[in-house]
Amino acid sequence: MYIRDGISKVSLLIFSVAILFFLPLPTKGQILTEVTPYGSRATALGSAYVTLNDFWSSLNNPANIASQTNRYTAGVYYENSYLIKELNLSSIGVTYASKHLNAGFFLSRYGITSYNQGNAALIVGKSVWKNISIGVKICYNYIQVADGYGSVAAFTGEVGINAQLSNRITIGVHVKNPTHEKIGKEVKETLPSALVFGISYLSPFGLTLFSDIDKPFEQNISFHSGIEWNIYKGFCARAGFRSSPNMLSFGIGYTANRLTFDLSVSKHQTLGYSPQTSTIIWFTRKANK
Repeated sequence: MYIRDGISKVSLLIFSVAILFFLPLPTKGQILTEVTPYGSRATALGSAYVTLNDFWSSLNNPANIASQTNRYTAGVYYENSYLIKELNLSSIGVTYASKHLNAGFFLSRYGITSYNQGNAALIVGKSVWKNISIGVKICYNYIQVADGYGSVAAFTGEVGINAQLSNRITIGVHVKNPTHEKIGKEVKETLPSALVFGISYLSPFGLTLFSDIDKPFEQNISFHSGIEWNIYKGFCARAGFRSSPNMLSFGIGYTANRLTFDLSVSKHQTLGYSPQTSTIIWFTRKANK
């Protein structure tokens, strides 16, 4: 009965956003495509992120910010894509948890001085009903090119919802740019749009399984899956796989006192290895709820 009630509450929203996403709007392609989500934990899990509940998952799926219980939290993330210094991705962010609403702000940048792109994101979310959370994200996206080419910018929106169906099963959905906003001047390109479903299962043996199905607009479906093992007193080991493009990943994480440190490495089938690292620190252990 508990699982049935949870499914009935989320099914209408999932159906609604799916219709909105697949409306046949004209487009010329997508740019600013994200190869991996933010945060080393998600990357190590094969880029499965929809049902995660850590700090960086708030940037990936805005519904996850509702699970943040520390009043103030900050984080830093860095990725060296394919070991090429010109393809560095860095991000910083903060979250705030209150009795009525959780909020976060993040800045991300990819590239070098002559060419870089990134975004600033404002996220809000909260728990509604029982064991169900929702969140929205507004992003300011930009592309900047040196040598007099200037820059372009555009706003996009995202929405997410998660539902804990039982103590062991969580499902979620994340919609990126459902209105298919574009960026550019004379020639405009569609910013990344996707519909992502996720599910996670906590086994009785300390293992958690994560799986996402990602459907980018006008692109093939990709599958993401990962496994996390809580080994001993805050130490975790992770491994994962994703398709389109095919990538293997693995990583470790450690939490002690007020600090969490994660390290991961992903391997693209053609381009090679990309190391990632992220750190999270909280300043007040629990929010007053």
